[in-house]
Amino acid sequence: MNGIKWTELDHVQGMVDSIEAELLEEERKAIDALARYKFLMFGYHAACWVHLNRIEGKRRSNPFKRLVHQARQMHEGFGS
Repeated sequence: MNGIKWTELDHVQGMVDSIEAELLEEERKAIDALARYKFLMFGYHAACWVHLNRIEGKRRSNPFKRLVHQARQMHEGFGS
C-alpha cells in the first residue's frame, strides 16, 4: 500500500477515534456548564467542540444550533 504500514493506519484510526471521543466529551461538558449557569465554561467547551470538529474534517452538525436559534429569537425580541 504505497509504503504505508498497517501500524500507521491503526495509529490514524486511533487518532480519529480519540477525536470522536473528545467531541462527545466537549459537548457533554458544554451542556453541563450551561445547565449550571457557567456561561464562560460553556463558551470554552463549545469552542473546543468547534475546533475539534474542524480538525476531524467530517463537518458534523453543531449540537448547539438549537441554542443559537433560541438566542437569536430572544435577541430579536429586544428590538435591536
